[in-house]
Amino acid sequence: MKKKSKNLPISSELSKEPVNKDKLIEEGKDKDGKFSPFNQLYKLATNTGRPLQFTPQTLAEGAYNYFNETIKNPLIQNVTLTVGYKQGQTIKQELQRPFTIEGLCNYLGIAKSNFLAYETRGADFQNVIIQIRQIIYQQKFEGAAVGLFNPNIIARDLGLIEKRELEIRQELTAEERDAKINAILSQVKEGK
Repeated sequence: MKKKSKNLPISSELSKEPVNKDKLIEEGKDKDGKFSPFNQLYKLATNTGRPLQFTPQTLAEGAYNYFNETIKNPLIQNVTLTVGYKQGQTIKQELQRPFTIEGLCNYLGIAKSNFLAYETRGADFQNVIIQIRQIIYQQKFEGAAVGLFNPNIIARDLGLIEKRELEIRQELTAEERDAKINAILSQVKEGK
């Protein structure tokens, strides 16, 4: 049988009347003025957990800023010219960066798992994340299609690799099947 403390209100008593903050605090203390271990102060909490770092609006704005920063800061590659009158000279060539979820997360300062968890936080977050994924997919796909990005790497990343399965089926007659079974059995009997 559970021992019930006299100074703790029962949850059914609290639900019948609005929560009186001061009364709940006083009833939650023991005779020395310390909070008792089974007090009901949790009922005063207006929210639980840490506040979200992003709203759907700030997440969308952060993604927009990431996309713009990625476009404004291309990768630089040194290329040695092989034809023409400038043959042998090295020039700097700008290469467009592909958008990535990982790059977005680094830009926003959050872990990828946290970013993906926002998708479960309601329809507003889900719509924003779906749109972000679509923009990233489109940029990678179109970039690979026109040769800006390595098509093999992007196809693998986007899950577009063609998988070929080879199915070999050998139909045996009853005599052929029996002959193979007998050959295997004789090998087992001989200890091979």
